[in-house]
Amino acid sequence: MSRNKIIAFSVFILTAVCLTSCDYVQETSATILKNILQPQNETATSPSAGLEITLNAALSGQPVNDLIFGNNIEWVDGGDSIWDSKTNDFSRERLQVVLETKPTSMRFPGGVHADTYHWKLGVGSMSSRPMGQDYYRAEKIPSTFGTDEFLKLCKKLNARPVITLNTVSGTPQEAVEWVKYVNEAIRANNYPKVLFWEVGNEPYLENKFGRLTSQEYAKQYKEYATAIRKADPQAPLGALFVGQDLEKQYRDKNGIGWNEAVLKEAGDLINYGSIHNSYYPSFIWNPLSSTEDVFKQTFSSIEKIRADFVWLKQMIGNRPIKFAVTEFNSFFGINTKFDAYVASLGGSLYVANTLQEFLNTPVIGAAQYWSILDNWYFGVFYAGKTKRPNFYVYKLYAQAQGKTMIPVESTPSKDLKVMAVKSHGQVLIYVINNNVKQPVRLRINVNNFESTSDIEVERIAADSILANNESGQEQVNIKAQSIPASNSPDIDIPKHSLTLIKLKGDLK
Repeated sequence: MSRNKIIAFSVFILTAVCLTSCDYVQETSATILKNILQPQNETATSPSAGLEITLNAALSGQPVNDLIFGNNIEWVDGGDSIWDSKTNDFSRERLQVVLETKPTSMRFPGGVHADTYHWKLGVGSMSSRPMGQDYYRAEKIPSTFGTDEFLKLCKKLNARPVITLNTVSGTPQEAVEWVKYVNEAIRANNYPKVLFWEVGNEPYLENKFGRLTSQEYAKQYKEYATAIRKADPQAPLGALFVGQDLEKQYRDKNGIGWNEAVLKEAGDLINYGSIHNSYYPSFIWNPLSSTEDVFKQTFSSIEKIRADFVWLKQMIGNRPIKFAVTEFNSFFGINTKFDAYVASLGGSLYVANTLQEFLNTPVIGAAQYWSILDNWYFGVFYAGKTKRPNFYVYKLYAQAQGKTMIPVESTPSKDLKVMAVKSHGQVLIYVINNNVKQPVRLRINVNNFESTSDIEVERIAADSILANNESGQEQVNIKAQSIPASNSPDIDIPKHSLTLIKLKGDLK
């Protein structure tokens, strides 16, 4: 290994060890954006044939859980730039983009920015609002996007609010007063009802305020939950849960796991288990990893998520607790050559895989993507001009809202992830090809359905899995085509792609 590579690797390891939470990468950085990797065209391969799937349109599975399609917005920077302080109103352009993704819930005011947020600073006339404290920067910033602006946004989007309470620099009394304020605002303005109040953000991770033990958080949660339930007995509440790895770490260190302690102390006060177990593949420890290996690791991470929820379901037993993944996205590291992969085609395919996994996991009651605007490589819309690949992923999956799942009999390849839904003479079939080299020609057999019009096909694909839209030129968007009506169409599925097949017709 060359001296420069050794130095780069050492810096990378030190950075990764110090910054253990995805919430530490909120700063939007033009400098970082300039360093995004330029994708290389990959060698074309002829599609493999002979693969097929079968589904029965007469069968029905569970209804699509629309609450899976949530998102996050922070209080800082005018609600991640959705609030225009010049017009004292929502930015039309940014609001329109958000509307197109059809979020069904919105989480506020952070991330870690919830840890310094005091809601009373963000209400009342703009001219009288005190400045709030930015979590990262040692400076005060305007509180232009507060509770009322957030609730107005939720009404415009028809999205349920998810509100994260400040358990780091706040108090139970402050939380109770916020619950009362929001309840009154909802009654007075017909805003959507709060989906749940999330008690804290990520106190199990090391941050500038320290880290809580499992017992400390369990007692804190019970204190907040008890105070809130006295003011509003029906208030839905969310406790913070962790995945298997962190549970084991806490058990090894303190003799009791994180979730175990919370359930023991306050299991009867929990409606949602809020968890951030779906940032993958996390840090790429080998800076010499090939692109192919990175994304193989990324897509295989879905198996870890699946295993987590099987384990979590066993842990909660018969308790009426749903899980909410209140933050998730692809994530590859900090200040490395892999950072920009979040905003690549490959990063968006991880999100597509995750959405399908959530939709097929009944114990997951809601999910919120991280996050809607700007916000490093995470935002689906950046700097008021760039629609990132995940914007188009959400445009495709939003079409599944309000429909019913259809069982898919079998999937012919481990690289293909297939999901089907139906409603009112329409069948939608989502096909993700996680193979970074091999396209396929897939025959789709739809029984008990008569196709009566041309089949619409919408694809998110590109020559390179690292294709992105950061330069201002869209390398990744939705390409559409029509093919003649058929009950067993042959559909080309490009390598590393998401394809939506839309059949219209009659159920037999």
